[in-house]
Amino acid sequence: MATTTTTTPQVRMDIPPWTFGDRLRKARRAAGLSQAELAKLLGVGTSRLSGWEADASRPRDIIAVARQVEDATGIPADWLVGLSTAWTLAAGDLLEPETIGSRAA
Repeated sequence: MATTTTTTPQVRMDIPPWTFGDRLRKARRAAGLSQAELAKLLGVGTSRLSGWEADASRPRDIIAVARQVEDATGIPADWLVGLSTAWTLAAGDLLEPETIGSRAA
């Protein structure tokens, strides 16, 4: 009598979670805005926005900034701060690393 062996699927641990900076950059690009344009809409300097996108720094009030970004781009603030795991573009593409396979935007 033959025995059946089953294997447990391996969970990929090499995909890092998206940071606020990753999501901010993805939101800006999805909205078709340059760093200078979004910085102006947020009332901050381009270098500050660049620092946030690079995760070199974080906004003092990340929730307020996420709400401003939502107002400027239409992308939900809860997705920007990581409370929602998926945001869908009009084309139906999920903006999650598991879907696109890379952090690069």
